[in-house]
Amino acid sequence: MSDPYTPEQWHQILTNAHAALVANPRNDRARAALKAAVQAVASQNIGIAKQEADAAQGPEPSTVGSTVAGYGEGATLGLASRLGNLLPGPSNTAYLAAARSAHPIATFGGDLAGGASLATLLAKSPALAGLSPAAQGIVGGGLMGAGRGAVEAPPGERVAGGVVGGILGAGTGYVAGKVVGKIAPAVSTILKNLRGAPAVAAADVATAVPSQAALVAKQLGISVEQAQKGLALQTARGAPSAVSQEPILPALRAAAGDPLDTPAYARNAPASPPSGLLPYYPRGGQVEQTLPPPPVQSPPIIGPASPEIIVRSSSYADLMQALKNPTVTARARQAILQELQRRGIVGGGLLAPAL
Repeated sequence: MSDPYTPEQWHQILTNAHAALVANPRNDRARAALKAAVQAVASQNIGIAKQEADAAQGPEPSTVGSTVAGYGEGATLGLASRLGNLLPGPSNTAYLAAARSAHPIATFGGDLAGGASLATLLAKSPALAGLSPAAQGIVGGGLMGAGRGAVEAPPGERVAGGVVGGILGAGTGYVAGKVVGKIAPAVSTILKNLRGAPAVAAADVATAVPSQAALVAKQLGISVEQAQKGLALQTARGAPSAVSQEPILPALRAAAGDPLDTPAYARNAPASPPSGLLPYYPRGGQVEQTLPPPPVQSPPIIGPASPEIIVRSSSYADLMQALKNPTVTARARQAILQELQRRGIVGGGLLAPAL
């Protein structure tokens, strides 16, 4: 029969009965209540003392011990503690219960790691070879769940425990197999990239050394692509690796003109309009601003006999000879210089100097 009062209530009854007897020593009801309260408090004290003694004598697992105990349970489908009880010494089941009570996270993590280790061994077994990760999870998880459920079920219910555990294990294994099937390729790719990182770094260091084309481009003030094209053309023609610009510098200066020969006020002045037309002022009225400025010069007509077409098929020696000829027109000179720039022999700064 359970006690109808709590320890606090028995202490209150003891105090009230003692006060009633002090006021009236002949109060039989108070005397009986005092006797019952004393017996109840003494019994409770004995129970508390026994619990404290049992707790003092019980196992006190550490965090590492709890993790190891959980790992053994997970790796053996719950057989570790039961097989340990057959050995002489303290109860392994009591130690596992104390570990789960004192360190639940460490015990659960060890149990999970042990189950994962066993699942990895099952996945690599010849019986499951060739199956997809999801199929391996269903079979392996079902077997592990059925075994764990049958072992931990009470006697007489092991069949039902194995069935329920197998269903839960198969479902969990299917989900885990799907997740592993998605993550495993990404992890494999990351590991391959990490293994190839030193080789890539060495290749980057090797490419950090400036090439001949980069040195030529820096010296002549042209792009690396133009320098590469020029070096390739020189190699094909057997020309030396360095091209001197001394023969064409006079022609380049004559075509560009000296900006100091033009007065400062006239350098950026607008071109004079054709005869019969008024000058165009950008800051004129609203109507005048909507009108485009009159053309200064018509664009050249490009045909089969145009200088821009002829220079494409001319050799370097022919182009240099034409630049030295004073009778060559300005349009032809400009076409020759543009062709030399296209071939990567001269840079754009000599054709269009900054004013």
